[in-house]
Amino acid sequence: DAVSSAERIAAGMTPVDGTNGGVKKKILREGVGGIVPEGATVKVQYNGYVVGEAEPFDSTWLRGSKQEIKLGHGLLGFDAGVATMRKSETSQFLLQPDWGFGALGCPPRVPGSATLLFEIELVSFVNAAAAEADEEAFAGSGHGSVRLAQLVDVAMSERRAGNDCFYRGDFGQAMAKYQKGIGLLEKASMKDEAEEKLWREELIKLYLNVAMCCIKKRLGPKAITFCNKVRDLDRSNAKAYYCHGQACRILGEFDKAIRMCLEAAKLKPNSEEVRAELRLINKCCRFMHGI
Repeated sequence: DAVSSAERIAAGMTPVDGTNGGVKKKILREGVGGIVPEGATVKVQYNGYVVGEAEPFDSTWLRGSKQEIKLGHGLLGFDAGVATMRKSETSQFLLQPDWGFGALGCPPRVPGSATLLFEIELVSFVNAAAAEADEEAFAGSGHGSVRLAQLVDVAMSERRAGNDCFYRGDFGQAMAKYQKGIGLLEKASMKDEAEEKLWREELIKLYLNVAMCCIKKRLGPKAITFCNKVRDLDRSNAKAYYCHGQACRILGEFDKAIRMCLEAAKLKPNSEEVRAELRLINKCCRFMHGI
């Protein structure tokens, strides 16, 4: 029965701190890096079972999409378990009813007072709480008292959040995240060459990501603007020429698109994506001329 099944599962598990045994954990695959910070937004894959049942009542794997959750806004025991994890870790968590759906359950899939078993993979996380706190400190500081490294960390968090949106196909939201990071860095000041290098590297990534969003949204002129911003910082950036070529193709400026992609090919001669773009431009050009 469910009670004996829960006891067998719990035998190989360790209680999660702060849950008084209400949540227990077993690591199936070790993760890397630090533990998820408080208030983070996490991206996970999971199967959720009512103990004693063979089929999951919920599964991101069956849905075919990862789940993004802000800790503190989900199921109590689920959040408590994820808060102990590291990136790329996979673990099982046994949740007593009070840490799951309680006496009411979640009809019709989860009966009342059910013990739950989750198998969770932590795909990634963004330290959203720290980013928001640093942004507030930055906004109130007149920009002078906040270290550049802090600003780069915040901008990086925005970029990672934007990447999650981009991979979901939400290019507008991704662009908003990237531009938020850009807004922070463009106002920053550097005290030495090391800080300038750190600033330039992150800003180039953000500019390129905005350009790629613009290409996805077919905003050719705006994409070109951000490609030019990249080249202002790094004249030999192959990706900037490649994206500029894509933007020109979208605008029907095929000769310029070819020139840009040929420049990218000089800088990165083994790039298959550049060769594929050149083939696509030539195909579009032939189509336009009825060849």
